[in-house]
Amino acid sequence: GINAEYGAEKQDVLKEFDEIPMDRDKLDRMLGEHEVTIRDIEDKKPNIEAILEKGGLIVEAIKHPETKKAASDKLDDLGKNYRDLEINCAAITRKLKDALGDMSDLDDRLKEVVRWEDESKDY
Repeated sequence: GINAEYGAEKQDVLKEFDEIPMDRDKLDRMLGEHEVTIRDIEDKKPNIEAILEKGGLIVEAIKHPETKKAASDKLDDLGKNYRDLEINCAAITRKLKDALGDMSDLDDRLKEVVRWEDESKDY
């Protein structure tokens, strides 16, 4: 009857829950690799700052206004590009950490639903 059909349908849905991949290890690896990349980027910061500082001194010594502006713009672009890289990498880190948390929450909610379904089958 209706209860038998409902029970079979419920089991199909629960089986689908079990098949949702919860690959935290993959996200953990991605986060670890990303953190290595961030360290590499941070290691370059002193070099970037030195280039910007020395480049600024060179720009100050340039007499020709158009050449001075072009050199200054190139240095500004370099500094902006590095800052954008830092900001975007930090955003990726937050997204990966959020995804790990969301995955854990989803897994917990799915387990709660399965437990609730198992407990309610007696009613």
